[in-house]
Amino acid sequence: MFLFAVRSTPCVGLDSFRLPTVRTYGVLLAYLLAGAHRVRAEFTAISSISDGEFSPWRTPSSSSDHSKSWEVSSRHLQFNTETGQFCAPSNAVNSCFADHCGHLADPTACKENGGNDPDCCGLSGTTGCKSGFFHDRQDKRKCHFGPSYSTCCYPSGTVTAAQVVEQGLYDGPEMECKSEWCDSPGLGGTKDCWAGSDSEPCTCTQGKAQQLPDRKQHFEGKDYYEYTCCEAPPGYAGGAKLTGEKCGDYNPIDFEVVILVAIMIGVGLCVCCIIGGLCFFCAHQRKKRKEEQEVRQQQMQQQQMQQMGGAQAMYGQPGMVYQQLMQPGMQQPMQPGVVYQQQPVMYQPMAVGGAYIQQPQVR
Repeated sequence: MFLFAVRSTPCVGLDSFRLPTVRTYGVLLAYLLAGAHRVRAEFTAISSISDGEFSPWRTPSSSSDHSKSWEVSSRHLQFNTETGQFCAPSNAVNSCFADHCGHLADPTACKENGGNDPDCCGLSGTTGCKSGFFHDRQDKRKCHFGPSYSTCCYPSGTVTAAQVVEQGLYDGPEMECKSEWCDSPGLGGTKDCWAGSDSEPCTCTQGKAQQLPDRKQHFEGKDYYEYTCCEAPPGYAGGAKLTGEKCGDYNPIDFEVVILVAIMIGVGLCVCCIIGGLCFFCAHQRKKRKEEQEVRQQQMQQQQMQQMGGAQAMYGQPGMVYQQLMQPGMQQPMQPGVVYQQQPVMYQPMAVGGAYIQQPQVR
């Protein structure tokens, strides 16, 4: 009996093992077929998005269509917000454009590789805007597979922070933020919320400035950053975390140093000009006095020469000694200014009719 039990036990176990195995295979096969059918249905639904069959904004015609459309639309929106892979599936429409760029962006101004870009979605470095628009890139807002981002084009000179974006990053029950409080000088004498260059602070008429992340544009060789103005109640800790006037590339310390250096250079130039002017004036006066002295000396010499010329005309040549001979027995009065020199007189005999007469001779 024991042997029978031993021998029969494997047979019973084998039969009971084989029957469930066949049923299990059947169930698994049925599940596989159902799963394949479901995968095919979902693939068809996803593919239909690019073909325009389903749209998140299309009104369904029936309840079944409504559920199917809602399923596809919810999946579509989920991809938009999380991965952005289906924002611009057909290179014609960018369903994320309004969310990425705002209502003032012009979708007809987008360009890619030098040509028009209908979906405003392109690879980084290949996108741009038409003339008269400025390009505000959104490198963190993908619109397709790979490094493809939405292209946002805004009319030049007409865009302010309040119009482009109302993010309200720091809005809450404890703090109020409004872009209308921005006090940065804009184009055409207006005010905007773009500042933060190396020479322009982020200023507010009310509250304190807070720089917005990933909001920057390049204009006339400088970078400008978008900001908003927030006002916190006294004692609120979040108010101390606001950016303030020192935003973007603006550094008040560096700017004040530059102004101080410029003032010092200007003062130094003024001092140098004053010293140079005084030196020139002194040199000119010295030269003038020297010329006047030379003129006076020439005049004195001319006067002396004139006086000497008059004396020569009256008394003769200077240095000459005149001898005046007087006849014997005649005495002439002495004239002043004349030097008289008496010459010795020698008498020599002279024969006149047998008589000798002494004739005076002047030596």
